Amino acid sequence: MLPLARYSGPVRIAVRLLWAAGLVGLAAFVLAAGFGIGDAQAPGFEVLYVCLYLVPAALCLLRSALVREERAVWALFGVGMACWGAGYAYYFLVLQDLEVPPYPSLSDALWLAYYGSAFVALMLLTRARVRNFRRSLFIDAAVGGLALAAVSASILIEPILASTGGSVGAVATNLAYPLADLLILSLLLAIFAVSGWKPARGWVVLGGVFAAQAVFDTVYLYQAASGTYVTGTLLDTVWPPVMLVVALVAWGKPEHTRGSQLVGWPALAITSAFALVGLSLTTLDHWQPVTDVAIVLATLTLLAASVRTAMTFGDMRGLAESKELLVHNESILNAAGEGIYGLDLHGRTTFANPAAARMTGHEVEELLGHRSHELVHHKRPDGTPFPVEQCPVSQSLRDGTVHQSDDDAYWRKDGTSFPVEYTSTPIVEDGRVKGAVVVFKDITERRDSSAPRTSSPRSSATSCARR
Repeated sequence: MLPLARYSGPVRIAVRLLWAAGLVGLAAFVLAAGFGIGDAQAPGFEVLYVCLYLVPAALCLLRSALVREERAVWALFGVGMACWGAGYAYYFLVLQDLEVPPYPSLSDALWLAYYGSAFVALMLLTRARVRNFRRSLFIDAAVGGLALAAVSASILIEPILASTGGSVGAVATNLAYPLADLLILSLLLAIFAVSGWKPARGWVVLGGVFAAQAVFDTVYLYQAASGTYVTGTLLDTVWPPVMLVVALVAWGKPEHTRGSQLVGWPALAITSAFALVGLSLTTLDHWQPVTDVAIVLATLTLLAASVRTAMTFGDMRGLAESKELLVHNESILNAAGEGIYGLDLHGRTTFANPAAARMTGHEVEELLGHRSHELVHHKRPDGTPFPVEQCPVSQSLRDGTVHQSDDDAYWRKDGTSFPVEYTSTPIVEDGRVKGAVVVFKDITERRDSSAPRTSSPRSSATSCARR
């Protein structure tokens, strides 16, 4: 959890009250809907049910307001959850008592707005938490999502047409829910893949949450299509915990995943598998009619797969060229007498040459992945603490400009220090700061040679005696 101690008393109280209200309210609704302890369809429980969505929405929005990092991500989740709660409020107040409610309705628009907000929020979270982020990740997600959507459309369209009478709006609305789930799951699976199937804990939790949501959305769709769905049942107890868990991830400590781009045969194999799905549906249509929506989605799958395949061959060619350049640059770094190390946006060391390790008394492996400020720059030359906010190296990551110093100190692993001069140069790609490269030099000899020499008492006395 993010430390609440840094915030004022009223803020801490508000956060704790929201969590308590969400958990107590959820327990009360589960007892009513699942065990009959209370009438889950009573007006009071309907108000409670709407509040069960507004509580996680408030937690996400509060997190967004208080913490600058990932602010847009959790603001989008908060707005989406608020829309979901508003959709139920409109349903209870306006639609529930109508003999023939309109379909689709404003409630559907508000509920679907949650999926749109969640998908955009997850894309932003990917850019913030996946290191070595590559835009091809979204192409991978699109290929998988389109392929799964094509299969779903081929299976679900006919039952939806039968239950809705063929209304275009009703069919599109019913189909939008599972397709939105599949698109979100495809993005999460792509993140799992680029992390070597070892994602950070937060991604695992989000993957489980949205997988559960997809399952229960499908159950709801089946019940709604067959006319067996009833409000205030155990099924309605599923979605509030899903959003509370998302709020829990929002207030958790951000964890970063080191991504690796899918290139070569692994990327081609994944893309080819999804392309085969699209090709199978278009081929099947010649013998057994497949719905037009499924054919369109299958065609889009093949087009997206073609784009991804072209990108893969380009990546493979670029990788071969970059390997030669990497070997050359590595030789230069290893031969350099100055210490050289790279930082990501969070100040963690991404590479370090042997000179940097030798001067600081660390092994190269001990520097990688750790915040360099905490290892070598945590104190000023006089030994007083050096806040990271005032560190010129860290300022390069924030303002994207070069920072230099010729009168500073670095601290070795054994606790001793040495005077340094350094230059911190930001790495800027597509107009955004991606990290920084720091070059530093031990200036102990220079400082000693430039220091004024004082005569010893003995030499002074000898001089006087000679006079």
